Amino acid sequence: MFNLLSILEIFSPTESFALVACSLANLSFSACSLANLSFSACSLANLSFSACSLANLSFSACSLANLSFSACSLANLSFSACSLANLSFSACSLANLSFSACSLANLSFSACSLANLSFSACSLANLSFSACSLANLSFSACSLANLSFSACSLANLSFSACSLANLSFSACSLANLSFSACSLANLSFSACSLANLSFSACSLAILSFSACSLANLSFSACSLANLSFSACSLANLSFSACSLANLSFSACSLANLSFSACSLANLSFSACSLANLSFSAFSLANLSISAFSLAILSFSAFCLANLSNLSFSAFSLANLSFSA
Repeated sequence: MFNLLSILEIFSPTESFALVACSLANLSFSACSLANLSFSACSLANLSFSACSLANLSFSACSLANLSFSACSLANLSFSACSLANLSFSACSLANLSFSACSLANLSFSACSLANLSFSACSLANLSFSACSLANLSFSACSLANLSFSACSLANLSFSACSLANLSFSACSLANLSFSACSLANLSFSACSLANLSFSACSLAILSFSACSLANLSFSACSLANLSFSACSLANLSFSACSLANLSFSACSLANLSFSACSLANLSFSACSLANLSFSAFSLANLSISAFSLAILSFSAFCLANLSNLSFSAFSLANLSFSA
C-alpha cells in the first residue's frame, strides 16, 4: 500500500505520478497542494482536505467515499467510471471538472462556486446545494434525482437527453438554462427567479411554483402537465407546438405570452391577471376562470372544445380580437 504523503514528499507538484489499484484511507491534508496525479482503480475513503489546492488530477474506475473539503480549490480534474459518495464541500471552488459515466450520491455543497463542469452519462442523486454559485455546467444523458438548492445562483447550464426528478429550489436564481429532449418531474420552486430558459422536445410534469418570477422562457414541442403556480409572475413566455394540460394558476400575473399550434386543456385561473396574450392555431378545452382580468388578447385559427366545460366568474374582458 502506498502512502500518499510520502509520495508528495518525494515528487514535486509539477511532476506527473500515477497510482494504480491503491487504497488511501483515513488521511488528512491541511494547506497542501496536490497536482498532476492520476488514479486508476483506486479507493479513496475517509479523507479530509482543508485549505488545499487540487489541480490536474485524473481518476479512472475509482471509488471516492466519505471525503470532506473545506476552503479548497479544485481545478482541472477528470473522473471516468467513478463512484463518488458521501462527499462534503464547504467554501470551495470547483472549476473545469469533467465527469463521464460516474455515479455521484449523497454530496453536499455549502457556499461553493462550481464553474465549467461537464457531466456525461452520469447519475446524480441526493445532492444538496446551499448558498452556491453554479455556472457554465453541461449535462448530457444524465439522471438527476433528489437534489435540493437553497439560496443558489444557477447560470448558463445546459441539459441534453437528461432526466430530472424530485428537485427542489428555494430562493434561487436560474438564468440562461437550456433543456433539450429532457424529462422534468416532481420539481418545486419557491421564491425563485427563472429567466432566459429554453425547452425543446421536453416533458414537464408535476411541477410547482410559489412566489416565483418567470421571464423570457421558450417552449418548443414540449408537453407540460400537472403544473401549479401560486402568487407568480409570468412574462414574455412563448409556446410552439406544445401540449399544456392540468395547469392551475392562483393569484398570478401573466403577460406577453404567445401560443402557436398548441393544445391547452384542463387549465384553471383564480384571481389572476392576463394581459397581452396571443393564440394562433390552437385548441382550448375545459378551462375554468374565476375573479380575473383579461386584456389585449388575440385569437387566430382556433378551436374551442367542450364549451359547456368552460366557466367564467367575476371577470373583466378588454381589447380582444378573434380571427378565423
